Amino acid sequence: MIDGHVQVDRKGVATSSTLLAGVRAREPEAWQRFMSLYRPLVLYWCQRKGLQAADAEDVAQEVFGAVAKAIDQFHRNQARDSLRGWLRTITNNAIVDHIRRASRQAAGVGGSDAHRGMEDIPSPSPDSDAVVGRDENMILIRQAFELVLGGYKDHTREAFWRVVVEKQKPENVAQALGVGVHVVYLAKSRVLNRLQEEFDGLVDLERDLDSSQTPARTS
Repeated sequence: MIDGHVQVDRKGVATSSTLLAGVRAREPEAWQRFMSLYRPLVLYWCQRKGLQAADAEDVAQEVFGAVAKAIDQFHRNQARDSLRGWLRTITNNAIVDHIRRASRQAAGVGGSDAHRGMEDIPSPSPDSDAVVGRDENMILIRQAFELVLGGYKDHTREAFWRVVVEKQKPENVAQALGVGVHVVYLAKSRVLNRLQEEFDGLVDLERDLDSSQTPARTS
């Protein structure tokens, strides 16, 4: 049950209603949801830099360790400031540090040839900023849906998905699901409010939905 800026979890523990506030308050459940939201995006950035899966996992661990220590330092001083941009900077720095360490280790073990090999990590073919931005949006939207929709009944999830994501008309969705139109509008409102409340400051639902491809349907 949501009440202003505080909600109570299944164990009766008061928690912050927004995920960012919960992370800053060092709430374990909020931190786990934060990592679930952003981990695929961090791994995506690592993959675009050419890191192998195991190296990407190592970098992700370093990134979230750094975020845990510095989350209180993140502030939106300007309209363009975003946690995603801040997290991208931390990730890029972690990738550079990881490659440097690996290069030094390779140089110590295998000499100059191994050193050069580590510096020549292949990068994927460059994509346009629009394509990269769309992919990032899609990753965040998919993860946000997976974190929230599981808490709703089947018909609520289905109604929300068809109207908000697939852009179907509420009247058609109501007919297909065998419910009143008011039920469809209520489902849309409830889920959007929950998403906007929990991910306030983290996910721009209107922007990300408009600029991304349809996310993979959640179960």
